[in-house]
Amino acid sequence: MSKQYTFDYDAANFAVYLPSLQKGYSQYATRKDSTVRDGELPNGFSISDLNFFDKNSSLWSSRYSLYSCGQFEKSVIEKDDICAYRKGDGIVVGDSGGFQLGTGAISSKSEKQHLERFKNKPNEQYARWMDSGFAERTLRWLEKYTDYAMTLDMVLWGSSVWNNGEGYKHTQNSQIRNLSVQQLIDLSVNNLKYFDDNRGKYKDTTKFLNVLQDCGKGTGEKWYQAVKDFPFEGWALGSDTKKLMIDACKWLSQIA
Repeated sequence: MSKQYTFDYDAANFAVYLPSLQKGYSQYATRKDSTVRDGELPNGFSISDLNFFDKNSSLWSSRYSLYSCGQFEKSVIEKDDICAYRKGDGIVVGDSGGFQLGTGAISSKSEKQHLERFKNKPNEQYARWMDSGFAERTLRWLEKYTDYAMTLDMVLWGSSVWNNGEGYKHTQNSQIRNLSVQQLIDLSVNNLKYFDDNRGKYKDTTKFLNVLQDCGKGTGEKWYQAVKDFPFEGWALGSDTKKLMIDACKWLSQIA
């Protein structure tokens, strides 16, 4: 019997768990049965049952999901994908790809090439950030495919500078690791201005969530003061705000 999580969330007024979609799964679930094991599937099962946006799936269903545009190279999903073809049946929250920036796992070859060129020249990289095309592609993708979306935050943990040059191990390949905390905050503000000025060109119904970042040592307060006045529809908590929740609660109460 299919498990319908949407009913549980909505009927009980539960907080919503967002299954995190991976591109491979999302595109596999659109395949025809005949293309998998020559069509020899278990009785009563169809590959389309993997599409959890479909309330008639024989496995499980949920209206909600999280999907990161950082997995994609272009602003358009070029293959069949349950997110792209959900036809309004689901609610997708879009991640802006800050994680990929922070780890260096950028999918777009042209964006990665641009950022690689200046990774050891932080001031030049800072000055030419918008030339990478990352912000433009991200906004296009989020407006095309999501209902809610995080704004594009330059993750503070991606910098090796803030932590006495040590940083986190997974930032070693990051193209932004030589940017300072202040440069990352300033670039995040530039991204917010770009989103605010250009939103609605591709779809005017996406609701954007302004992201709060905090890595301790006063970085969260600096971030909050820089982004608090942007008129987006909600808030998202990133980085170590979960560890320093008392500060995040203070900032959100001031905003309210």
